[in-house]
Amino acid sequence: MVMTKLFVYGTLKQGHGNNKHFLKDAEFIGEAKTHREMWALVDLGAFPAMTYGDMQVQGEVYEVTPSQLASIDSLEGVDTGLYDRHTIEIDIADETHHCDTYLMFSIPTLGRVKNQERFSVWP
Repeated sequence: MVMTKLFVYGTLKQGHGNNKHFLKDAEFIGEAKTHREMWALVDLGAFPAMTYGDMQVQGEVYEVTPSQLASIDSLEGVDTGLYDRHTIEIDIADETHHCDTYLMFSIPTLGRVKNQERFSVWP
């Protein structure tokens, strides 16, 4: 079975509600951050979105099965265009890996963000 390394930065992280529902059986690889300072998080209220910026976003990496990935794709609205899943470079313990993550480029959604402040860590 082909496993996918998935970088998460919001409600899928440990201690947040979606982690126990979608990643409870996934292998936790470790804490991580984006390799380049070209990303940022925006606050969409109940969850963040990662988009272009000038920071290294911090998060966690999990190894997921195809069925877990399909469930998370559904959660993230990949089929509706809310998020896009892309492979980007992620640093895990000073080693660079290629990991999938969810990025938001939806202008209508991002345009509704009231607080345009960018940040690198979701609490």
